Amino acid sequence: MEIFRISKLNMCRWRRLLRLKSIDDPIEKEKQRYDQATFAYRLKMEDKRILLCVEPSIADSSDKFLVGIEPTIFSKEVKDKTIKFLEMEKLDKVISLTDVTIFPKVGGKGGETFSGTLEVHKNGFRYKAKATSRNPLIMHIYFDHIKTSFFRLGDEKMPPLLHFRMDPPLQMGREMTTDIEFYLKKSDLVYNEELDNFIEIVDAQWNFPPKSPCLFHELEKEFEFAGVLPWKASAAAFALTLFDLIVLVEDSPPLTVVPLLDIEFVNLALIRPREIDMTVILSDFKEDNVHQIRSIPIEFLARIKHCLNSSSVKYFVNTKELDWKAIVKDIAAFPREFIIKGGWDKFGLEDCDSLVYNGLVKEALDLEAALGPMLREGC
Repeated sequence: MEIFRISKLNMCRWRRLLRLKSIDDPIEKEKQRYDQATFAYRLKMEDKRILLCVEPSIADSSDKFLVGIEPTIFSKEVKDKTIKFLEMEKLDKVISLTDVTIFPKVGGKGGETFSGTLEVHKNGFRYKAKATSRNPLIMHIYFDHIKTSFFRLGDEKMPPLLHFRMDPPLQMGREMTTDIEFYLKKSDLVYNEELDNFIEIVDAQWNFPPKSPCLFHELEKEFEFAGVLPWKASAAAFALTLFDLIVLVEDSPPLTVVPLLDIEFVNLALIRPREIDMTVILSDFKEDNVHQIRSIPIEFLARIKHCLNSSSVKYFVNTKELDWKAIVKDIAAFPREFIIKGGWDKFGLEDCDSLVYNGLVKEALDLEAALGPMLREGC
């Protein structure tokens, strides 16, 4: 009798496919509707907390508390760097991936491209590459400095790749970067199999967080979608994972990654027949961080909503065509006025049915918050 070993990686794929099959399930749709109403409620609380430094319990009671409150000054958080050392694995136990090109280039856009070997050691990765004009490149990437990671198997569009989002940023030459990417040379089955095996072995050995189902998240074709960037004439590809929105444009690696945790909300506008315009507003309220993807075929709408909801991201579906950058700039300049006038409600982003449903959920959540202390005392 043949015994099949189910790896954590394959388990992740299986669970993702199960979620994909449940998109059209009526119970799942009702749950998604309730989730979005809850996210709308929390979004209001969070906006008051971030923009006005007001705790939700106070911010909800009356707008009189908003008078004279200074808005939050948005600034980049600087994290302390801890000196670390790579704990080397025994030579016969080192897992490696060969013929790997690293991006961004060392030295910036006009810098040198390296091709080398990515090794796995006890507390991180080591990348080694020969250089044509300098000493060999050796780079250490520590496990606990990797915020998120994903990989994509190669096809006719792109070669196989592995991506790390770093926190704190990593130094590449004289520049700092938050995104490191490794490309295998070709997109044939051999290289795909090499990357798949590498991911599976590393995933089995890494001490990942207890709540994380797997270390690396795969960019699966089922959750990729087409669209047009404002500055590109031709269509591009995009992908959603449980953690990130990714722009799959290979001509300027590393790929652009928008962490879903940084998103205020996503607006899905049905402006043209059979097409969606997606606008991503980040919670830092910076106009330069407003991301727009146009002309997404409408058949991707259900999957996009499903992915966003699974990651607790609020989305709106409407027919609004707004100057989002100007709106965000105005909010950052006058946060108190934005809150007093109703926040995002004043833009009419929700449809009528959602507004009624949201109202019912808000009443239930308000009641739960009010009765919370009494229920705890009763227990």
